[in-house]
Amino acid sequence: MEATETKKKITDTNLDEFKHKMGTIDVDGLIVSITVTDARFRYGHIDLKVTPISGRGERWVESTKVTLI
Repeated sequence: MEATETKKKITDTNLDEFKHKMGTIDVDGLIVSITVTDARFRYGHIDLKVTPISGRGERWVESTKVTLI
């Protein structure tokens, strides 16, 4: 990656791009398959609201803890 390359700036408009994506999160060594149901900005970070593919419940997690596939 070149030093002049910059990350894509995320805005409120394109937070919707995260919705309905699938991925995984690590919960104390247990890898859980999830679906993203919502996204938000919080104190300079992006949080994703996730729900397990098998099971129930939902939780907001920092996007850096989610591996999207």
